Amino acid sequence: MFRSLANSFVFAVLIAVVLSFLPNVQLLHDGDVTVFQPDNPTALTEESLVDLLSLNKLEKFDYRHVEWIAAQSTLEVEFVTNGHPEKGYVGDEWYRFASNVFQSTTNVENLICHLYDSQGNLLAELEVDDRLSEREKSQGTRAEDYLEEHFHFRFQN
Repeated sequence: MFRSLANSFVFAVLIAVVLSFLPNVQLLHDGDVTVFQPDNPTALTEESLVDLLSLNKLEKFDYRHVEWIAAQSTLEVEFVTNGHPEKGYVGDEWYRFASNVFQSTTNVENLICHLYDSQGNLLAELEVDDRLSEREKSQGTRAEDYLEEHFHFRFQN
């Protein structure tokens, strides 16, 4: 009986060691292991929020504060930037960001974005809902015009 118990213990430890190497093997084989992909939407949770944000990092904007309000299916994101970007740049970046959020998630219905300068002054705000993924932006339409026409996009001069 002792021998069978010892064999079972050794076998269990061996399985645990082998299973602990599987994530490393997958990382070496595939590169990054991503949670959110536009072709495979996933429900956003507090635990997966960091993954979503890291995959959708904006070049000139840093995250200042982010809040996922699950009861309202609302993602609130505050960005901060150095300098004063142009309205067209902000519109392009936020359109791409919002599109990626709605394509990558199954439960985000509203997205609220605020952009602040380094002194804390509000530069721009956006309130958009999941209709963004249903309404394609036409080829010649500028992102800021599209966001102003269909949603709430305001830019401070």
